[in-house]
Amino acid sequence: MLLVAALLSTSCVSNKYQAASALGAQLQPMNLNLEGGPVKSRLDAVIIYQGPGSWKKSAYWDEFLVSFTNDSAVPVTLTSASLVDYFGSVMPAGTDPWKLEKASQLQRDRYIDAGISFALNTLGYAALTYGTAGAGMIVGAAVTNTWGGLAAGATIGLVAVPVTALAVYANNQKHRHGIEREFSRRRLALPLTLTPGETRNGSLFFPMTAGPRSLRLEWVEGSVRKPSDLPMPMLAGMHLKTLPIPIEHRAEPPSQ
Repeated sequence: MLLVAALLSTSCVSNKYQAASALGAQLQPMNLNLEGGPVKSRLDAVIIYQGPGSWKKSAYWDEFLVSFTNDSAVPVTLTSASLVDYFGSVMPAGTDPWKLEKASQLQRDRYIDAGISFALNTLGYAALTYGTAGAGMIVGAAVTNTWGGLAAGATIGLVAVPVTALAVYANNQKHRHGIEREFSRRRLALPLTLTPGETRNGSLFFPMTAGPRSLRLEWVEGSVRKPSDLPMPMLAGMHLKTLPIPIEHRAEPPSQ
C-alpha cells in the first residue's frame, strides 16, 4: 500500500499524461484585435507544443486564448469555430483532448507528405521558436504542475523497487482525468451566447495547424447567420521551419 501511494504521487506516469513544469516560461500575451464579425474579437495568446503557458508537458494541439465582446443591442451566439490553414483546409475546434492529439498526428503526417517543413514548436509570431531544451519543458527534479497539484516530471529513488502494473495504471488514470478536467475548464464550449454588453474569454483548441490564415467563426444574431473570417497574418509561420511563399505570389505551374 505504501508503494502504491508513493507511485501515485511520483513520475511513474506515461509521458502522454504528464503536466508541464511550474518552472516553465509564463504565457506571452498577444492581445491582438481581430477585425471582422458581429462582435469584437481578440486573440489574447496562442499556446503551442511546449511553448510558454503550456500546462501539459506534450500537448499535441494548438490552444487559442480568445476574448469576445458583444457591443450590439441583441444577443449573439457563436455556433462554431475553425482554423483555416495555409492550404485553405478547415480545422474545426476540438472538444476532446485525446481525439485532438490523434488529429494533430494525422495533420503532421499530411503536411510532411505534402513537402511542408513542419515544426512542432514554432509559433511564427514575432519569430518565436522553442527548442527541445526551451520553454515549457520539465526543468529540474520534483516539480508540480500549474493547475492541479499533481506531481509531474519528478524522479525519486524507486529505481530498484518493482512497479506494479496496477499502480502505474491508477497513476495514469489519475493524471488523465486531471488533464481532462483542466481542458474542460479552459475550453469555450459552443454554442456560446453573448448577451448585449457581455464579454467572454477562454480557449479554443485545434489540431496542430501549419500557417493558419484565419479564424473562421459562425455567428447567429436572431435568425440571421453571420459567418466571419478573421485574418491572422501574424501567425503565418506557425508550425513551419521556414516561411512558405504566399499563395498569391506562387508561380503558376507550367502549362502542358
